[in-house]
This record gives sequence, structure tokens and C-alpha cells, in this order.
Amino acid sequence: MIGISVNAILRVTTSVIVLGRELGLGLRRGRNDSQTTETLGYTRKRGRWEMSAQCVEEIRQYSQYLPILFHMLDQVSDHITAAHLQFQENVEDALDGIVSWLRALPMAAARRITSGAVIASATAVKELQKKISAYYRSIDEKQKSPPTKQLVDPCDIRCPSGNNVHVEMPQVGFELGDRVMCTTTDCDVPFGLRGTVVALFGPRDAYESADVLFDQKFVRGSDLGGRCSPLRGYAGLPVRCLLNLTAVPDSGRYHANGNVNGNGNGNGNGNHADHGRNKSTPARQNSKQMNQICRHFQSGACPWGNGCRFLHSANGNGQ
Repeated sequence: MIGISVNAILRVTTSVIVLGRELGLGLRRGRNDSQTTETLGYTRKRGRWEMSAQCVEEIRQYSQYLPILFHMLDQVSDHITAAHLQFQENVEDALDGIVSWLRALPMAAARRITSGAVIASATAVKELQKKISAYYRSIDEKQKSPPTKQLVDPCDIRCPSGNNVHVEMPQVGFELGDRVMCTTTDCDVPFGLRGTVVALFGPRDAYESADVLFDQKFVRGSDLGGRCSPLRGYAGLPVRCLLNLTAVPDSGRYHANGNVNGNGNGNGNGNHADHGRNKSTPARQNSKQMNQICRHFQSGACPWGNGCRFLHSANGNGQ
């Protein structure tokens, strides 16, 4: 398609070292197919390595800028040397020029991500931003930040460092498009700021971090690599910092101690991951939970009182 051999593409997209200078595009950290690092918008691994049209175009530009390199990559199986490139000027100056040219390519600033991440397209993110902005313009100022109701175990509210507050929420699965809220002051995102998940990173079904398009600008915000307006996004935010407003306790997406439980009621170990929503609300009958003794009651005090879904005595009456 672009008149470059597969061998040359494989070599130039990993690393080509000449006199200690790296002249390769460096799209992957190695040539082994087991490598798990992708370049966002350029390469991805779906059983085999794939390249985007933008990636192919920038490789083509490189081949036109330095055709002798691509020719020698097919001819020389060992390391490329300055002699192979047949420079007509000072070698160091020539290499400086090549390195500067490579750094100016858009792919040089592209984000490296773990293979298997799920990411919304730049077009989708920008369209989402438009809809969110339109929504906020259409409602009254008092409705911009409606209160979020989520029952939190008092034992899970702590101040880990100085005056920073962090609320440990029950573990829950995340998906693209989930509405979330920051629940810690121990990060760059303001506490309570809401947003939408537009990318997830880490092992599937156990994502560790997310890119979030937030509803409002904030000082430490970013443009997510050009996918949204400046100061509206944040890349790589640990999911432990987020409350999932889309996944409710009965949705089947809550985890208890890291284990998925399809009925959304926790794993029955008395950890209060899915107590009632209100202290005054009668406990919903659930045989799995009602056969477990409340760990807070055993410690001397349970903040849910009669609304607790776990036993407060051994006689089975839940009181």
C-alpha cells in the first residue's frame, strides 16, 4: 500500500539505533508479539498487531524523509551504522536533525496504553461534551448539582493524609459511558466533581484507571490528548477515587471484597457493601445476608440500627 516491506515496518516501528541515537518510531517497546503496549490512535493488538491509517501515513512520511534508512533496513540484518546512511554532512548534525523531525511527528506525543483498554473515540467524546454542556445550559442553576445519595459506612470515611478526605466505596464494575463522581480530595480532581467515563485501562472486568470527561473545567484538567476541550478531562484517574453513579447496588455490578456477585447483594460476609439506602428503611429480606452476623454489631455499635441487613443477634430476628 505504501511500498514498504513488512520487515522494514517492523524494524522502524520498534527501534533503530545509530551511534546511540534512536531513529525508530518506537510504536511498540519490542518486536515480540507478547508485548502489551499499544499506541493510542496508532497501533493496537487484536490477536495480531494492527495499525491505523494515521500510523501508516506517518510511516510513509518517514520513508519519504529518509528513504536510505528504509532501503538499508531491508539490506542489513544487523545494526544500522552512520556509514549505511551515507550522510553528506556532519554525522552528529544529521542525526540531530532526524531526531528533531521524529519528535515533531504527532505519534511521538501519542499516549502508550495497555493492550485491551476500551476507549471512546475522539468524535464520541466531543459529541458527549456538547450534549453535557447543552444539558447544563437548559436547567436551572439550583439543579446543576443535585445531591447524591449513597449510604456509606462511617468506618470507611477516613483522612489518610493531613486534611484530605477519601470515601472508600464498595467495589463496582465500570463501563464506558458510566456517570461518576470524584470521592476523594487526595487527587487533582475536585471532590464531588461529576463526569463520564470515556476510557478504561487494566485487566478486563477489573479496570484500574479511567479517563473521565468532567462536566466542568478545573485547574488540573486536560484535553485528553485533544479528545475534549482544555481543562475538562483527566487521564488515568484510579477508579478507587470514583463513585459510580450509573451502577446502583441492585444492578449486579457491585463487587464484595473484589469478587463479582451477580445478585448485587454482596457476598454475605457482613461487610455492609450493600446495606439499605436509609437507616430508617426496614431491612430487605435476603436469606443469604440474614444468616450472617453484622460485624459492626459484634464490635459494639452498628450505624444502621434496625435497618441493617445483617443479624444483630444469634436468634435470627435481626434485632
